[in-house]
Amino acid sequence: GVIQTLTHEFPNIHNAWEWGVQNKLYKLLNAVLLAFWAASDMRGRIREGFLETGMLVEALRREPVSQDTKIWLGRALTYHAMFCYRSGDYPRGRMAIEEALAILRLLDMPQFLIEPLVYSSIIYALMGNFPAAQANVNEGVALARQFNDTWFMAVGIFNQGVQFRLLGETR
Repeated sequence: GVIQTLTHEFPNIHNAWEWGVQNKLYKLLNAVLLAFWAASDMRGRIREGFLETGMLVEALRREPVSQDTKIWLGRALTYHAMFCYRSGDYPRGRMAIEEALAILRLLDMPQFLIEPLVYSSIIYALMGNFPAAQANVNEGVALARQFNDTWFMAVGIFNQGVQFRLLGETR
């Protein structure tokens, strides 16, 4: 089916990603970050995703600073952090997600904080920092509600439940 076809297309997807970075198609790459993450995660392409989001992060760091490049860099760091987390490198993931949050908070555009807040809660929880995990997921869910982002509202609420369970709470 579709997943099998997608799996066979990964070499083309990776070539297109590299071509997009080389040709500075950052707006397009930004638009597909979530889909790229999800497809790579589902098919176990963590190493490739780690390398390719890292390539995007480094390319964006070399670009002139603008509101767009800050948004793109913050989001690229967010997904790079998730590939770090999935590869078991929690400290590196934490550093990337914290940098993403720092960049995006300065923009005063809270809709761009939803992803890193929700995702950082996973990394913080796995590293045992439950107060930070809970604070971030709660803020992320509140922002997801405010901006009607149903996907991240669902992911965030799920993460809240996981954290409650890890802490032995039953709500």
